[in-house]
Amino acid sequence: MHPVYSFFTGRRNVRGTSVTLSACVSFTRYHKIVPENENEAALLGLRDALRSARRWRELLSDTDRQTLLSDIARVGLAVARDLNSGLSDLDIGEGTVPAVPCPVERLAFLRSVAPRLLAAVTRLEAEPPVALRIAEREVPLERARRVSAAALRGLSQKPPAIFGGNRVRETVFLPTHDTLPVRGAKTIIATFARDLGAISARAQDAQLPAVFAEAERTRVQLQTALRRPFWRDFSTLPRVPPLEPALRRSGTHILLHDVYRRYRDGFAWDWSHPLFRLPARETWSLYESWCLFAVIGCLRGIGFRVADEENLVRVTPNGVALSLATDTASRVSLRRGSQKVLVTYQRRFDRGEQGTEGYHSRAQTLIPDIAVEQEGRLLILDAKFKTYSERGRNGEPGTYLTALDDMRQLHSYRDAIRRGDDRAVRSAWALYPGRVSGANRAIIAFPESSPAKPFGNGELGAVLFRPGGQGNDTLAALIEDWLRG
Repeated sequence: MHPVYSFFTGRRNVRGTSVTLSACVSFTRYHKIVPENENEAALLGLRDALRSARRWRELLSDTDRQTLLSDIARVGLAVARDLNSGLSDLDIGEGTVPAVPCPVERLAFLRSVAPRLLAAVTRLEAEPPVALRIAEREVPLERARRVSAAALRGLSQKPPAIFGGNRVRETVFLPTHDTLPVRGAKTIIATFARDLGAISARAQDAQLPAVFAEAERTRVQLQTALRRPFWRDFSTLPRVPPLEPALRRSGTHILLHDVYRRYRDGFAWDWSHPLFRLPARETWSLYESWCLFAVIGCLRGIGFRVADEENLVRVTPNGVALSLATDTASRVSLRRGSQKVLVTYQRRFDRGEQGTEGYHSRAQTLIPDIAVEQEGRLLILDAKFKTYSERGRNGEPGTYLTALDDMRQLHSYRDAIRRGDDRAVRSAWALYPGRVSGANRAIIAFPESSPAKPFGNGELGAVLFRPGGQGNDTLAALIEDWLRG
């Protein structure tokens, strides 16, 4: 994420806003063997990395940060759709509802089905399924019909009543509406009410009063129905059970389970992942993860579709959840016709000597943020939470001065990562957010960009990549150029 740290020790020893002792010691040794101007550049790079973590609002606004979260969910659900083509409901950021940092499509779906849900609740109250439950009651001995052996033994141990007052507990079967289908129906409605509460909370955080009011109105309607005497004493279940065969011709139960299935398939994104609870000072980490999903979204935008995945997202009967891990645990394979690419998050390239088979590094272990692979060739994309500001009019340094140190790290990716004895990396590029206000450079290429060669020689550089689609076309063109290479 912050490449300036890598030349201290060869590893990412610094994360966030603090510098470890080992990094400082390593920098002291580095200081003794490099020219003074490079020391100055290194110090400026370290300053810029720390400042970008502390003062992240210079790079991304609060709205931009909300967009990062929504984009991750949108692409994650798109991956789930590619893996299961039966998912056809609206998703976050799609359909006719405007894309905002709040799952308004989920609200639109629940609003559209709320009248039918309320009608189903009323219908179940009028004609609930009935079952028999076992109970015991005390009756006079002469009226007992179903007395257990234990009850008879207990009676024999009592002294006989003088005036015929002997009573015994007998087993009876009583009708009840407290059945698994009824409790399952209540669980469905309670789940919708719970999620509407979450939607209203997100809408309030995003300052969307109309969305908040609508979510609250629908939530109150559902919760009011569940407070009626018929439903009040029934407990909910940990999960909704399958519909019993005897009720598969019941229109009311079929409606509830069908709506629930469609909802879980189309909207069940797990927002509980720690990534979505990062404090503001860790927005750099959120940006890094967003870049991974945005690259997958960019590939889908140029015609690729997910063929298989390994723990990037988990598609379960309860919905879609994020499972972001490093090395080769989180990767996704995409296809476009006969072309196939593999995208891996923080792939590890361990050190290997000449003649080592497979991917390895000729230098220290290298772990780029994103590795895109096709037929033994790699495109390396590394997230850099920096602005790469240019100098001011009078030559004074910008807030974040230079991309030089990051370009050195990209050079190490390009030159050191090998497959067998061959160089595997054709292109290594940084993705950076730039500044919220002020001029940003769309492409930093070496040699400089030109209309004929927007990416220079296509081997090294940086692409401005911001939430809201800024940089998508540039990255798509870079990927297409790499695929043709």
